[in-house]
Amino acid sequence: MAATLEGPSLKPTSLLHRTPWRPPVGVSADGIYITLDDGRKLLDAVGGAAVACLGNNHPTVMQAIKDQIDKVSCMAKLSYSGPWLIQCCRCLQHAIVE
Repeated sequence: MAATLEGPSLKPTSLLHRTPWRPPVGVSADGIYITLDDGRKLLDAVGGAAVACLGNNHPTVMQAIKDQIDKVSCMAKLSYSGPWLIQCCRCLQHAIVE
């Protein structure tokens, strides 16, 4: 849904948007809904694969993210490996072999 001229989404911005219009400003999300800065709630039909299968703020996903950040927040995957990656590859290997 396009922003209206009166909406808060048309405040001056320093962002260079990839569209010829200024997109709505999302301030929070829950499940498949996004809340805009003017209070409207929209069904997120463009959020991508992660939102489509997991939604936003799913408690299990949020806890997994928090647990991982407590261990390692960022690691260059070209330089290091991790137990989660090794486990994932083993699962894929067994699935392919069977």
